[in-house]
Amino acid sequence: MVTSFFQPGSSFVHHLDPRPKLIILIVFIIVFFLPMKLMLLSLYMLTICLITLAFLGFAELVRPIRSILPILLMVMLLTPPFHRSGVIIFAPFGFPLITSGGMFEALRLAARFSSITLLFYLYLRTTDNDNLVLSLRWFGISFNLALIMTIALRYIPYLTRLYSNALDAHRLRGSSVNVHRKSFYRRFLKSVPVLTSVLIQSAKGITVLAMALETRGLGRKNRRTSLLNLKSGSDLVFDFIYAGILITLLIFCFIIFH
Repeated sequence: MVTSFFQPGSSFVHHLDPRPKLIILIVFIIVFFLPMKLMLLSLYMLTICLITLAFLGFAELVRPIRSILPILLMVMLLTPPFHRSGVIIFAPFGFPLITSGGMFEALRLAARFSSITLLFYLYLRTTDNDNLVLSLRWFGISFNLALIMTIALRYIPYLTRLYSNALDAHRLRGSSVNVHRKSFYRRFLKSVPVLTSVLIQSAKGITVLAMALETRGLGRKNRRTSLLNLKSGSDLVFDFIYAGILITLLIFCFIIFH
């Protein structure tokens, strides 16, 4: 269970301390839930996209958007009928199905959801899990809760990797799992052996997870020590200064444009 979202790198975002990065993440999320014009929301989203593109690359920018694409399509389809303000764009049988207000609201929701997804992805992709635990402990979160959060973050890519390995193993045995031209029911039946293999491997990993938790001292009451240390001194001060400058620009843009 060493698989994680973290991608090693030497960029500025990778070297930035996880504590000011966590503050930036929280402030950005709060701002995205505030009422704002679509132009300002699009500007924030564009900024996050450019940061992700500059420090992680185009593939890492497309991957989270592609994963939430079905949700975005549902938002774009289901939101306009429930917001019928503004100019009527499409009104079958006299019913205002699509209006300018509904389209703006759908775009606003899609931009907000995409931006929050990119923020979490950027943070987890550039922050080592061990440093994440230490930063959460620094903010006063208990060790057990911080450990649970990191295990949850590790388990998602672990299951993804496990499913990919099981799928490759079945393909090597001549099992055609992905039959796109057949019905959904037949594709589901073809996927049952793969899902069974994933379930079996996950059950076998319970003992490994239990031993990992035991070696990390879960349930012990004595004082905890750490092999790793976060930044301190001037390096930490400069990182907080960078975070403060970014948050100030964020709030300034919100006040001016709002």
